[in-house]
Amino acid sequence: MKRAGVVLRAAAVAAALGGGGCSLFEGSGRELLAECSFNDECEAPLLCAARQCRVQCRSDRDCTNGWRCRSAGQFDKFVCYEPNVRTTGCVFPSHCTGAYVCANHVCSAQCRSDYDCQLVDLRATCRADLRVCTNHPHLTDAGTLLDVKRNDDPDADLAP
Repeated sequence: MKRAGVVLRAAAVAAALGGGGCSLFEGSGRELLAECSFNDECEAPLLCAARQCRVQCRSDRDCTNGWRCRSAGQFDKFVCYEPNVRTTGCVFPSHCTGAYVCANHVCSAQCRSDYDCQLVDLRATCRADLRVCTNHPHLTDAGTLLDVKRNDDPDADLAP
């Protein structure tokens, strides 16, 4: 039974990543690589990682087209990332590569000024107090996420 689940998951990953389009759930509005802030904004089995809906994986073998299995920024959850993406999710510093550091569950480039960040992403700015690049709209000066209201429940506040 466990083997069947692995085969079905591998088929879903292959379908999602191998096709010409990037949509696993066409027309649902919760497509693969669609922008997100919360897991429930992505159709199951996708997870929200590094602000995009992504396919879950256990190893690089679960990903296709050279994509790599990396941390989703959630404990014991991993997702497929494009081969050249360095801004992946993280829980521990070891989840980040090169000079990237784990800040608020996202691997971020280190910086001293906005110029350092804009070499990586033109939209990013440097949080000099944290010495990391960010373009996350809900990051406070203290380096924590602001309380935000969910789209589907305007009265529900979510704390970091």
